[in-house]
Amino acid sequence: MRAHTILNTLLNDVTPTMHKVRRASLRAVLTSLLSGSHLSVTSLGRNIDSKTTEKHQIKRSMRKSIEINRVSVNRFNILNSRVIAAKN
Repeated sequence: MRAHTILNTLLNDVTPTMHKVRRASLRAVLTSLLSGSHLSVTSLGRNIDSKTTEKHQIKRSMRKSIEINRVSVNRFNILNSRVIAAKN
């Protein structure tokens, strides 16, 4: 499928320093989303194409969503501190 090729190329270009296992996990969640699942942790986990049980697929998607949230909060804090420093 063309969308998967574009996704792989985009992830490799955007996240060159990301660990390959984390990138594979992100790719699995995004591929699940592309295949038509709803944007919820359980729905994404259920649609991950893997040989593991559904329980472990849901855990995988949950860990990825926690990681994405943690990175977003860290980036927000960095940007916020830069704005405050620029005002002073």
